[in-house]
Amino acid sequence: ERISIELGNVAHIQMKGKWEVANYGLAVKVRNPMFTPTRNFWGLTIFDRQMVPQMTEAWVHGFPIQVVHHPVLVPYNNGNGVDGEAAINRVEVSFNLTTTLEPHPSFHHSVVLRAAEGFRFPSVCRDFTPNTKQVGRTPLPDETHCEGNDATELKLTLPVMRGLVNGTR
Repeated sequence: ERISIELGNVAHIQMKGKWEVANYGLAVKVRNPMFTPTRNFWGLTIFDRQMVPQMTEAWVHGFPIQVVHHPVLVPYNNGNGVDGEAAINRVEVSFNLTTTLEPHPSFHHSVVLRAAEGFRFPSVCRDFTPNTKQVGRTPLPDETHCEGNDATELKLTLPVMRGLVNGTR
């Protein structure tokens, strides 16, 4: 229910309600990681409401962190000679992965682009193409779906059973 960050690498997460005896899965989202650390271990401690430790598990092996290097967004504005009419602002995006994004039999992987304030992605990706035909770049799969949120976010969704390999650009 509530997350508080004490240090750069410590978070306290409070869960609401009573936990029954069961297996639970937790996911952690890391924003803007630079690399997967050499020592990629997690320590988990379950506290009661008075912050008394009830269970601790140290040295839980972490997963490789998906890192994007060298993101480049190149805007193209063809201009529009008619006053008051908006021009389509095409953009080209490239990036480099450091880890492989493995294919999944039922899950669609996605890449989310977040632009700076003042830049807006429309909800419809007109003229979207996953292959910019740039030399030395690996295109996204042909069936990649593009959708903006009419704000600063654009989501590229890959088809089922398609992944990306490290070094993809």
